[in-house]
Amino acid sequence: MEDMQSDVLTEPVAASTEEVSTDLNSKSQNDALLAEAEGLKEIYPEFDLAAQMEDPLFRGMCRGEIHPNMKQIYEMCHQGDIMKQKVETAVAMVVGEAVELAVSEAVARTIAETEQRMLSQIRARGQRPLESGLNAAQGVRAHPAVGRLTKADREKLARRASRGETIRL
Repeated sequence: MEDMQSDVLTEPVAASTEEVSTDLNSKSQNDALLAEAEGLKEIYPEFDLAAQMEDPLFRGMCRGEIHPNMKQIYEMCHQGDIMKQKVETAVAMVVGEAVELAVSEAVARTIAETEQRMLSQIRARGQRPLESGLNAAQGVRAHPAVGRLTKADREKLARRASRGETIRL
């Protein structure tokens, strides 16, 4: 099996024998890559070196033919931080949406409660008599006609006038 994986590392897709001899600097590098691949299989059981070597980028990086650019190097070195930031951003978005939903529900509930209280107050006002000064009907005249005064009323008015009070009818 090791021979098969060794072939995978040294056998490029449609490569000549000259290219095969220059693919890896030495057999020790090849053995080191195979050992590393076995260790990687323990962490990632789905890892298949033969399948990965079909990918030109993977193969080129293993052989040292492809040199990653600054962005790729940064992303490889800080993959955990980048993933953490992406997860935090996603969580913040979800939490933000949940808070927004909760606030909108609270506002809707408050509006409904306020409408109910207003309707109750309007109904309650319709069931009680109007307060003084709010009645649309004309007020009652406080001064009776002189022809309708009783003898007792006339005597009261005469006593008040004898004390010096000005009487207006």
